[in-house]
Amino acid sequence: MKILYIVTGSIAAIKAPEIVREFKKLGHSITCVMTKSASYFTTETALSYLSENKVYTKMFEPDDESEMAHIKLSRDNDIILVAPASADFIAKLAHGLCDDLASTVCIASDKKIILAPAMNTKMLEYPATQENLTKLKSYGFQIIEPAEGLLACGEEGSGKMADVETILETVLNNKTKKSGRLSGKKIVITAGPTIEEIDPVRYISNHSSGKQGYAIASALIDQGADVTLISGATNLAKPDCNFILVKSAEEMLKAVTGSLTADCFISCAAVSDWKIKEKNLNKLKKGNSNELTLNLIKNPDILAEISSLKGRRPKLIIGFSAETVNLIENSKKKLKSKNCDIIIANDVSKNPFGSDYNSISIIDKKGLIETIAKTTKKKIAERIIDLVFKNLK
Repeated sequence: MKILYIVTGSIAAIKAPEIVREFKKLGHSITCVMTKSASYFTTETALSYLSENKVYTKMFEPDDESEMAHIKLSRDNDIILVAPASADFIAKLAHGLCDDLASTVCIASDKKIILAPAMNTKMLEYPATQENLTKLKSYGFQIIEPAEGLLACGEEGSGKMADVETILETVLNNKTKKSGRLSGKKIVITAGPTIEEIDPVRYISNHSSGKQGYAIASALIDQGADVTLISGATNLAKPDCNFILVKSAEEMLKAVTGSLTADCFISCAAVSDWKIKEKNLNKLKKGNSNELTLNLIKNPDILAEISSLKGRRPKLIIGFSAETVNLIENSKKKLKSKNCDIIIANDVSKNPFGSDYNSISIIDKKGLIETIAKTTKKKIAERIIDLVFKNLK
């Protein structure tokens, strides 16, 4: 495994040489990037000696700029680890700031990024820091939660960088991907329902169980794909992949766009078409009226927005069409209006939500490809994997 290891300015950076040494003992290649403030807690010489590689510290180095270091470093490695990740560095990534090599590498990266935060408890609890961490999770970053205990400043609480063993285990768990027909392919899939809040108590949603989307995600994983599953709330076990839990359609769209680039996007989620124009901050009271009028506006159309991207549009985009009448006709219209490549049409009046079975019709730009009679959602997922492989090989 080729690891790009970024060290930022926290006193926990004193553990960086140990992290490098442990990865090397396990036979992995590791290249280090240090921020300016990290040099107060560890040395370039130590990391270079232990990693047996050059340590990168400067945004512009005349000898290397022809190789565009911020691009080359992420492309030449399998994964990026930031440990420790300071509050300042987390804020940079959350807001797209690129004022040094380390932040620019992360924002220009097409690889999985793992952050191990380390800071004072109050800094960790500060609302902006919590918002930044939540935002980065929605972008697909993996966070190794900090531990509790006695901090270097003498105070006690949460904020200690996770122990070295936990960091190693988290990084290496991302290596245990199965080989298969889709090895090396990055695929983003949505599943489950979205929720649009009316007030702090009530919401608009739908009956989606997420079973079909999770079955497809599992089948993709079995074929070696690098899968990001972006899901609304379900009762299903999380597949072994990059998993992002969202609530609303807007959150789902943000998570999808934050997970690109990808070879394929599969829009399997049952996304609410509508949301409340103005969410009520307090619980609505029934009062004496027997009626309630809700002012609804359209949600963003995730499938259409991803299909219309310039430059970052995945090669293959598969949408789902849940209909109750005129299945094929309505699904063909959806294929055209959304500008996707394939539509999986499903008559939900015949296939109730929550069932383990489904029947579908597969439609592409040339017309109806095939209709699959009622079978298990696992079998449906396997057929969809065949389509993905055929279109990406």
